[in-house]
Amino acid sequence: MNKINSTGEVASTNAVSNNHPLPMRMDAARGQQALPPLDSPSNLRLHASGSTPTASTDQTVQRVAPDACRQNQPASTNPITLFAKLMTGSLALLAGHRVATYPGDFAKDPGGTLWAAINLAQRATAEHLQTGNHSVIDRYSHYIPDDSPCYGARAEITHSLPSNVQGRWYPGKSLVELSNNIQLQTPPAEVAAHEFVHCYTHPEFRARNEKHPSWQAMNEGLTTHLTEKVPSTRRFWHSGKDAYHTFKLPSGKSWPQAAQDIEKKVGEDTLHRAFFSGDDDAIRKVSSAAAQIYPQVASQRTESQMWLAGQLRGGQHLAECYAGALLAAGQPLPGTSTHNMLPVFSYSDISPDQANRMQRQAQASKQRMGDVFDAAFFAADLKTQKTALSMLREDLLMHWKPVL
Repeated sequence: MNKINSTGEVASTNAVSNNHPLPMRMDAARGQQALPPLDSPSNLRLHASGSTPTASTDQTVQRVAPDACRQNQPASTNPITLFAKLMTGSLALLAGHRVATYPGDFAKDPGGTLWAAINLAQRATAEHLQTGNHSVIDRYSHYIPDDSPCYGARAEITHSLPSNVQGRWYPGKSLVELSNNIQLQTPPAEVAAHEFVHCYTHPEFRARNEKHPSWQAMNEGLTTHLTEKVPSTRRFWHSGKDAYHTFKLPSGKSWPQAAQDIEKKVGEDTLHRAFFSGDDDAIRKVSSAAAQIYPQVASQRTESQMWLAGQLRGGQHLAECYAGALLAAGQPLPGTSTHNMLPVFSYSDISPDQANRMQRQAQASKQRMGDVFDAAFFAADLKTQKTALSMLREDLLMHWKPVL
C-alpha cells in the first residue's frame, strides 16, 4: 500500500536525490501522510519570502545607485587653479620665445629678461629708434637747423638703464639710449621720440633756461608735450600716458599741462622757434610766460642780478619790491643776505607790518608792469631777467615809496 518494494526501499517516485524518505506520521482524520521534502514549497515559506527578498533588493539598488551616479559625474575644476595654470603656461611660452629670439638678452641680464617676460614687457629694437627719430624730424624739420648736432647723434639699445628709466639722452656724449625692455602700455617708438626731442632741443634754449629752479619741470613738460604731437605709433594695448603726466606743480597742474599753458600764451610757432631753433625773441617770450606758470620762489641768482641792476640807483626799491613779490606769491621771506641793499641783514628780518606794506606796493607795480614784473624776479632766462629788471627799476623809481 505504501509502495514499498520487496527490498524495503522507498519507490523512486518518492525519492529525492537518493535521500531516504522521512518517517511517516499518524493523523486521526487523514490517516498516514508523508511529510513533504524540506525543499518543497510551503505556505509559510512562501509568505516569509514573498516581500523580504524584494525589499532587500530594492534597498541595495537604492544604496548603490547614488554611488554609481557620483562616480559618473566629472570632477569640478577650480577656476582660480585653471587660470593660474593657463597663465603659468603662457608666461613660460613667452619667456621661451624671448630667450630664443634674443639669446643675448638672457646672457647679459638673465633676471631682467625673465622679469620682463613675466611683466609682458616689449623688446625695443633699432627699428623703434629709427621710427622715433624720423617721426620727430617729420614733425619739426621746419624748425630744426641743418647743422643740429643731433643729426650725428648715436642711438643704442642698452641693458644698463635703471628699471624705472626707459630712455635717456646724454648731451655730452651725443648719445640716445633706449632700454631693451619697454612697459607694455607704452609704445617703444614714442619713448625713442621723447629722447630725440631732447636731442633736437636747441643748445641756446637749454643754456638760457637750465639755471631756473623749475628747469626740470619745464624741460620734461615741454618735451613730453611736443612728443605727443608727433605721429603716433600706438596699438590697442598701448593705453598708458607718459609718466611725467603724474608729476604735479604746486598749482595742481601736471608738467605737460604747464607746457600747454606756455604754448597758449606765446603760440605754437613761437614755442617751436624757441625750443628747436633757439630764436632769441622767442626764448624771451617763452621765459616770460614760464615766470607766470612755474612756482615763483626765491632765487640767489635773482638776488645777485638785483644787486647788479641797483648798484647805481634803485637797489632798495628792487629789494623791497622783491620781498613784496615773494609774499604776494605765497612764499616766505628768505633768510639770505640783502647784499646791503636794505638796512637789515637778511630779508627774514623784515617785520610783518613792513612786509605787508611792501606786498601792497608790489601788487600795484605788477598791475602796472604785467609780464615784465614776473620776468624781473622769476624769469627762467637770465638775459630776459636782466632786461626786465632794468625796466622794472625805472617804474619803481617813479612809484615806489621806500618802507625801510
